Amino acid sequence: MENNIGQKDRTVEALETRVQMIKDEVDTLQSSIMRQQTSWYKNISTIIAAIALLFSFGTTYVSYNRTMSQDMLNLNAELRGILPRIVQLTKEDIELTDKYANNPEVSGYLKAYNLQINNLLARQAASIAKLLPKDRVTATEYYSIAIALEKASEHERAREFYEFAKNSSNNYDDESASLRSSANHLFAIGRPEEGRIEYQKALKLFTKYQGVNDLTKKQLFFWTEFGWASSEYQYGSVDEAYQHIVSAERYTSLPNPTLENFKKVIEQKRKALNPLKNQTIPPSGQR
Repeated sequence: MENNIGQKDRTVEALETRVQMIKDEVDTLQSSIMRQQTSWYKNISTIIAAIALLFSFGTTYVSYNRTMSQDMLNLNAELRGILPRIVQLTKEDIELTDKYANNPEVSGYLKAYNLQINNLLARQAASIAKLLPKDRVTATEYYSIAIALEKASEHERAREFYEFAKNSSNNYDDESASLRSSANHLFAIGRPEEGRIEYQKALKLFTKYQGVNDLTKKQLFFWTEFGWASSEYQYGSVDEAYQHIVSAERYTSLPNPTLENFKKVIEQKRKALNPLKNQTIPPSGQR
């Protein structure tokens, strides 16, 4: 009898344990179902995970921007370290001509060496400028690179950078210089008609830039006409060159030291043109 009671107790205990296990499983399943039915934004765990993910994205984005900004600053610094050296090479070439006037062999060797340096620096500067956003490079910088590329005989890339210079110009000095150099380059590569259009644009700049004083206008008109004359002369159009020398001389009439110096420049060009014309060019004031 006692054995039967004990066995029943153990059976009841086992059933109770089993029922409890089943109840725990049901509770677990119910909890899981409830979590699935709960909106994600009401689930604390999900919200914490989402915030952590957003924070990770945010720090990555900020870090990326900081790195990119530093890279841009480094590229700008590198570009601005190269360009003065390119400009200096042109000055050195002029000085070499004077220094070794009696020894053209040495002058030629040193100029050839400078040209190699120019070619390397021009390509490097062009590559850096292409990596930078256009608002990080000035018209003057584009213009300097274009001249260096032209000197390196990389004419297609020079054309590209002359266009960059013109498009990024926001004052008459930069735009006038870019147009004149672009025009001269077009003459040099056998496209004189396009070059003449560029010179015409330079002469009309003051319809775009208002309020410029008369002396500044005369100076820019002078250099445009004088540059045009030089381009025509180099291309072999002597009569056209003479016409633009005459036009340039019109802008030397004001009593100003700068314009007085322009007269000397005119006379030098007239001497170069004179032997090439069938008729003698009359001196200033006798035309």
